[in-house]
Amino acid sequence: MTTQLSTTQQRMGEFRKALELTYGEQIKASLPSPRDFNRFCQAMLTCAGVNPKLLDTTLESRIACAIQCAHLGLFPDTVIGYAYLVPFYNKRKGASECHLIPGYKGLMQLARRSGEISVIQARAVYRDDEFRVVLGTSDHLTHTPGPNYDGDASLITHVYAIAAYTSGGMQFETMTRERVETYRARSRAGQSGPWVTDWLPMALKTVIKRLIPFLPSATAAIHAAQLDDMDERGVPQNLHAHGVNIIDAATEPPDNGDQAPADGADN
Repeated sequence: MTTQLSTTQQRMGEFRKALELTYGEQIKASLPSPRDFNRFCQAMLTCAGVNPKLLDTTLESRIACAIQCAHLGLFPDTVIGYAYLVPFYNKRKGASECHLIPGYKGLMQLARRSGEISVIQARAVYRDDEFRVVLGTSDHLTHTPGPNYDGDASLITHVYAIAAYTSGGMQFETMTRERVETYRARSRAGQSGPWVTDWLPMALKTVIKRLIPFLPSATAAIHAAQLDDMDERGVPQNLHAHGVNIIDAATEPPDNGDQAPADGADN
């Protein structure tokens, strides 16, 4: 137990050094505000403390997620739910990698940042709610909560997402529970994890992802949704291919005889 604790502390120290020193300037430059650097690094370290399996992922993938989170301006956490870091086993590489998973709140935040969205919301419809959708030359949606509203998730019949434009007008997307379950069935983790423990947030995220491609100037939100889809399908995110360029500072001669940070061991 003592040896395991010592190894975890050592890996945490290596991760801290990589975040704050080796790749610190690159992460700081990627953040919307450099003043958030210390708080951002602490958020990354807290995620690893809450889920030590993240320390088994390659250091390169953790840093790539950090840079991507910084670029998107999403702080990973397990409380607010803007973004999450999860281990993903890459069979081709035979190594565990870190994946960035945006939460539905994070996707909505990214959509609002475009400056063209004044309001974006996602809600669930429960049995006995009054829910009406009209499509045509003047699409509109009405939802009047009933006695079961905001209650047992098993009573949810639909989910929907609405975005109002700053210039006027709006866009919405709806999904039946059956349609959500079809998406869940395609997920590599449809029978475990959040789809089991937090069905509603996952359903809301699913309908938001269907709405986002129709929103103007929502490039960041679309990219984040694509990363989520890749994880759902069990596809390595390969953040290098998505514009995340890690400056190979780790290959520079280490200071004071210290070894350069090495990739974490696989599971």
